[in-house]
Amino acid sequence: MFEESSTRIPRTIIFFIGGILILVGLILVLLGVSSEAKVGGLVIIGPIPFFFYSEEPTSILSSLILFIFLVILMFIIFTYLALRRSSSVPE
Repeated sequence: MFEESSTRIPRTIIFFIGGILILVGLILVLLGVSSEAKVGGLVIIGPIPFFFYSEEPTSILSSLILFIFLVILMFIIFTYLALRRSSSVPE
C-alpha cells in the first residue's frame, strides 16, 4: 500500500517554522495597517473560537499582544502540569 518515507522532519522544526510564519504574518499585517483600516479576525484554539474586530488599529495591536500573552501562559501551565505528572509517576 503506502511506503513510509525514510526522511522525517522533527516536530520541533515544524513548530519553529509555524511560529516564524505566524510572526511574519503578524509583521505584514501590522505594516499594512493604515489609519482608515478596519481590522478583524478569527482564531480557533481547539473548540473555542476567538473573534476580534476593530476600527482602530491600535486596539487590534493590544488584542494581539493579549492573545500572545494568553497562549504563552497556557503553554507554561500545560508544560508545568505535564512535568509534574511525569515526575510523580512511580517506576
